[in-house]
Amino acid sequence: MIDRQRFPADPWRLVETGYSGDGVSETVFTVGNGYLGLRGNHIEGRGAHEHGTFINGLHETWPIRHAEQAYGFAEVGQTIVNAPDAKIMRVYVDDEPLSFDEASVRDYERSLDMRTGVLSRSLVWETPRASGCACATSVWSASRSATSPCCGWRSRSRTPMRR
Repeated sequence: MIDRQRFPADPWRLVETGYSGDGVSETVFTVGNGYLGLRGNHIEGRGAHEHGTFINGLHETWPIRHAEQAYGFAEVGQTIVNAPDAKIMRVYVDDEPLSFDEASVRDYERSLDMRTGVLSRSLVWETPRASGCACATSVWSASRSATSPCCGWRSRSRTPMRR
């Protein structure tokens, strides 16, 4: 059963309104276009169930050995290889890293817009020390390029907030 508090219904967007470290959302919020696939883990790189950056054509090959040869049997096997994770971007406020394990998340929304192929995340969080400028709003976007399908883009904005 789908938790409609965490995943409210929307006609064109897949929306998540609460953070959970179970790894299910990483798969659901994956962005790909046939050339480049980016697993939907949080780009701070911490607490990810599994990182994933996949590039079409980047794979291992090995010979397949059969007990006997026959027409139509595969001769070469292929396994896709996870490329180095280029999505990681560290976020710090007052020298404290954004870590979902330690931070107090006040507001959170992540959405995948099916019309545009854009994955966005917005959150308001408080650092453990909660010093002067302790809260920040971040908006993350990741997409695949329609004009250059082997490329993607990511943008980030951060707005300091007072308590």
